[in-house]
Amino acid sequence: MKIKSFSAEPVSLITKDGRQLVILNFKAEGTGHIDLKVYEEKSGELIDCQDVAVASGKYRKDILLTRAKEDMTVRWAICSKSGEELFTTVSFWKKPREWTFYVMLSSHVDIGLHEPQYFQRDLCLKTLDTATALCDETSDRPDETNYRYVAEGRWFWENYPMEKGSEKAESIVENYIKKGKIGVGAGLAGNHTNVYGLEEMCRSTYSRRKLKDKWDIESKTFCIADVNGLSWAMVEPYADAGYENIVFCPNNWNPITSSIWHFDLTKEGRYLSPNAGGAGARCDVRYDSDIPMLYWWESPSNGKRLLFWASTQYGFGGEEFGFTYQSQYTIEALYKMKKKFANRLTDMEERYPYDLWMLASYGDNELPNKRQLDLFTEWNKIWEYPKIRTIGNPDEPFNEVKKRFADCIPTIKGEMTGGWYQHPVAAPQLLADKLEIDRRLANAETFASFAALHCDHPYPAQNFSRAWEYLFYNDEHSYGTSGYQGRRVYETWLQHRDWLERAAETATKETDLAINTIVDNIELKNDSLVVFNPTARQRTERILHDNKSAEITIPPCGYKTVPLGSLTDIEAEEYACAEPPTVENSHYKIKFAENGSMISVYDKVIGKELLKNTDKGANCFIFTEDNHKSFVTPKKAEFTVRKTPRTVTVTVKTEEERSGAAIISTVTLDELHHRVEIDNDLTHIRAMINKRRYYRYIYFSFPFDVPNAKRICNLNGCEAEYAKDLTGHCTDTYMSAHEWALSENEDFGAALIQRDSLLVEYSEIHPDKTDYGAVGDGSEIFSYVSNDWLQMHETGGSHVYLHLRYAITSWNGSYEKYGLREMAEKFVNPVISTVSKAHGGKLPEDGRSFISVEDNRRLLCVKRAEDGDGVIARLYGEGEISADLDGLPTEKCTIDERPCENTEDKPRFATLRIKAGSLPRKEDTPDLIDENKPAPIGSVWTGLVAKPKAIRGERDGHLYILWARNGEKNLSHYELYRSKVSGFTPSEENFVAKIEPEEYCVGRYVDDGLEIHTEYFYRVRAVNRNGVCGDFSDEFSAFTKEPIPDEYA
Repeated sequence: MKIKSFSAEPVSLITKDGRQLVILNFKAEGTGHIDLKVYEEKSGELIDCQDVAVASGKYRKDILLTRAKEDMTVRWAICSKSGEELFTTVSFWKKPREWTFYVMLSSHVDIGLHEPQYFQRDLCLKTLDTATALCDETSDRPDETNYRYVAEGRWFWENYPMEKGSEKAESIVENYIKKGKIGVGAGLAGNHTNVYGLEEMCRSTYSRRKLKDKWDIESKTFCIADVNGLSWAMVEPYADAGYENIVFCPNNWNPITSSIWHFDLTKEGRYLSPNAGGAGARCDVRYDSDIPMLYWWESPSNGKRLLFWASTQYGFGGEEFGFTYQSQYTIEALYKMKKKFANRLTDMEERYPYDLWMLASYGDNELPNKRQLDLFTEWNKIWEYPKIRTIGNPDEPFNEVKKRFADCIPTIKGEMTGGWYQHPVAAPQLLADKLEIDRRLANAETFASFAALHCDHPYPAQNFSRAWEYLFYNDEHSYGTSGYQGRRVYETWLQHRDWLERAAETATKETDLAINTIVDNIELKNDSLVVFNPTARQRTERILHDNKSAEITIPPCGYKTVPLGSLTDIEAEEYACAEPPTVENSHYKIKFAENGSMISVYDKVIGKELLKNTDKGANCFIFTEDNHKSFVTPKKAEFTVRKTPRTVTVTVKTEEERSGAAIISTVTLDELHHRVEIDNDLTHIRAMINKRRYYRYIYFSFPFDVPNAKRICNLNGCEAEYAKDLTGHCTDTYMSAHEWALSENEDFGAALIQRDSLLVEYSEIHPDKTDYGAVGDGSEIFSYVSNDWLQMHETGGSHVYLHLRYAITSWNGSYEKYGLREMAEKFVNPVISTVSKAHGGKLPEDGRSFISVEDNRRLLCVKRAEDGDGVIARLYGEGEISADLDGLPTEKCTIDERPCENTEDKPRFATLRIKAGSLPRKEDTPDLIDENKPAPIGSVWTGLVAKPKAIRGERDGHLYILWARNGEKNLSHYELYRSKVSGFTPSEENFVAKIEPEEYCVGRYVDDGLEIHTEYFYRVRAVNRNGVCGDFSDEFSAFTKEPIPDEYA
């Protein structure tokens, strides 16, 4: 036998009896047995000798040798059986690492999409009950392979006490959670953090404190599963609220796979797991990526940070080590794990200094089971290291790695612009509504606080708390698209609409109650218009009422009264234009194109043309129906100009044939403001509902001409330079832009302010949204408004509408000095006005400001403190932190209202406790349960649908109907009635069905065989076992599905 080449690679797999796995690679002439002798080079001591059978040619063999106790140089000698030395080589043998792999077992339960929300809620109960049973069943196993389980977040946990009661929940806390057998992620769920409004971002951090205060559950780890991007703005407020860690288990799916990055077809779960590359969303969480999987994620400005541990997609976190969520114990599975661990550990040891690792391995809607646990138990019987340990407390591996390796962990800064950022724009009007509700709800809470402070208005704490929860639930990642079909999808979207409608209802109701209470306490000598300013910035606005107007200055976060008799008639001239008009005021001169867009916006103050010469001017509607291969825009517009002494308004009416959209754009120049205001109403965008999803997109163009521009987007809590301030994981083709995005050079700048949309692209519309590193350097901005990835949320094409409000502004110098932030804040938070008769009161007639803050700070919200001790003022901005509310003392606290340790810190999000005493609190609304007569439908609060609602189904003439269950123990059934006429009276003639209660927290019904694209009206009531009927619900309605025209098939 002749040995032509030989290598030995010791790897960090160590058996229970102390031997180490070594991979041998031979190239031999002949087949036979040899003696492999291993000597310490320095002393010549023989470490091990083994008989090895070698096959001819290239041959790999795994053997177990005495483990290295320390780093050493060794000589490998291959000898024949007669003692002849056939081959020798010297190599370095490193002491093997004693790895521990922490595996998180869980169940990924979306708040919708996989199944309707009521089903998912019920599943959360089953998963926890099954998990506790498995914890008990496996308690006699070695500690590391006891069954342990992690509920991903607060939503999953709180479903349990809401259904099973506090006593059973407290038993789980005491017997499982506090003993480290079961854990709960500190956040709510896997939310689209990029869609949060500023106050919603802050309020979302309270989840950790709620778990601690109510249930004594201590958790510092935010579990983010499925979502493949996170807002950089979250780092600071979450760190301030006591979060320390993020476990990140992203999903790489999007509907169309990348044309740029391609799969590694050898990887399991390649359409979902980013470890395979490719798929439809770029999320570079790969073991072979240069981006570390464990790092400190640092905030933009003040050094706050979270420890970030990525695990590839949750179902395939262990794929690189030979197991997935579907694995179970077999001899073959153990062999696969051995081979995979051996291949991967060497690379990891070259990159990382750690000897512990964390990963997730569980499936969608997976009931806890022992499949993987049995496999891990058998593995640990063979191998001392790597040891596999299940996780009960998700903080555990983070605490261990910080304790031993904190200084070795790299730091990364930047936004993670996820591929799923595109999912909310699949329902663009709902996104627009949501963004508006974010702001209105915070403003409602602010005025309710002032009304409570000055007028003894009972503060509706429960209503506000629930409304914020609705927004959090809505913003979970079921708020988007999927490949799912059928009932689960339609009912998911019925629930999303319900959450948004109820949050909006709270914002409207509580705003009206608060400002009316304040108005009732103002001394009014005349019938007056009372105008409220929700921002902490003094502002001058044009007030319109009954075809009269006035220009008034409203104090910061206060009100101004305007006697109705002081309003002046509006003198207006209005005319139609045969040709595209040119209009101007002292700020801007605008020229329109034939297609209705603006081909010139000239800033007369700074002397600059803002737009490039292009056929797609500013506010040009752009539509593609073939995934960006071609684009169409409107062709011919009609123009009407309306002029008053201080304003010029151009109304543009146009249609775009391929999309089916009718567009009415209102462009206004007002002498009060240095900006161009745009209001777009789009109706019946029929092409967005079609039979070939994923190919249609809508944009609005704003082709700014700013040479050598720096491009900055306002995130929801910081600012980021487009395509630069990124972690590198995701795409750079688009970025979130809350309120504004700008292009600016050393000379001047221009900005797009957007009130209703979220994503922007620069330079061009990028055809493949998975791209990275090829975005161009242009200053043009494209508002990425919509795609057709969802469709199930709409009745049909004629029901698709959009309301989009923008503004263009420009300046010399820097945007900071110009006041862009302040202008945008005012634009998206308009003043609120109401009319009142003359009456007496204790508040001054001239108006007043209720609170003042530093000029460089924005007031986000004033609210009753969670513990009732005073009020909380939330500020956002830079520099000094102070607030003056009637001279009351203040103290800084954390964002979730705990005592603050570092009072010298000046975070962007600042929270002050104002010692205002305890506000009067409105009594909470109890659940209504009546065993004598069933309560009205919707009398029991579950966090899900309350009043009955309906939505179209996937078939013609098909509706799904949901309502909140009744709480009576003697409930028998529900009765449903239907008519095609609104205002109907239920009777035997329009009775539809008797519906039995189910295990879920809703009543539900599928109404089929109805007419196509027809509105149906319903009422429902509960009936008890004694035959006593409850009151009928209010009437509710829905349209059946609208047929899709052949042209959109």
